[in-house]
Amino acid sequence: GGKKAILVLGSDEKVVLGDEAEETLLAGNTTVKKEGNTLVYDRQKNGEGEEEYNRLITPRGGEYAVVLADGTKVWVNAESELRYPVQFSGTERKVYLKGEAYFAVTKQVTKPFIVCLDQAEITVLGTSFNVKAYPEDENVVTTLVSGKVSQEYTKSEEEVILNPSDQAVYTKSSGELKVERVDVNEVICWKNGRMILKNRSLKEIFCELARWYDFEVEYRKKGVEETRFYVNMDRYDDIETVLDKLQKTNGVKFMFYGRK
Repeated sequence: GGKKAILVLGSDEKVVLGDEAEETLLAGNTTVKKEGNTLVYDRQKNGEGEEEYNRLITPRGGEYAVVLADGTKVWVNAESELRYPVQFSGTERKVYLKGEAYFAVTKQVTKPFIVCLDQAEITVLGTSFNVKAYPEDENVVTTLVSGKVSQEYTKSEEEVILNPSDQAVYTKSSGELKVERVDVNEVICWKNGRMILKNRSLKEIFCELARWYDFEVEYRKKGVEETRFYVNMDRYDDIETVLDKLQKTNGVKFMFYGRK
């Protein structure tokens, strides 16, 4: 994986983002600066009228960050999409997420920040939290690092208030909601260049690895995907290094066929 994404402007013009030199872009009447591997929008002015939206799309094996017009910083994980206004107008700051992102929200007491998901809305004022809501995943997972979050679920019409280190797991098919205390460092380590998976099944581990390293998985032995491991690795290690460490446990063996 690496720092790469596509920025889709309001005009539907697409800008490919990578490790190229810093530059300045225009999104409508707003200046967007590319600083390192982060997009930075002009700080919020008194936005009036209709909002213009941009989209930041990361492919499999890509990640990127953006500083929105209110100063909120968002780290967007692989195979995700964040849709957001170039400038926030009205009484709310509303963005739309598919996939996974970490938010460090700038506090504005009179203007709540709302993250819209497929089956839920998360409302905050100034807080840091991680959201994992891939369309193909069975669960929507929200983990609060600091501050306070209110999350409302469309299907169950249930609202939950999260405190730091709380994680809400919402099951899409049944509408079941579970809140538990977790180690937030494990959840947000991806934005700091690591991957930590404690006591996870091989199926869960390979779901994460395949999304970052962009490959397919086929299990040749029945039940092997339920074997559990503890993984703590550099996110930028070669995939061969990662698999070699897993093989040394003598629990599994891997074979390569192209990208499978």
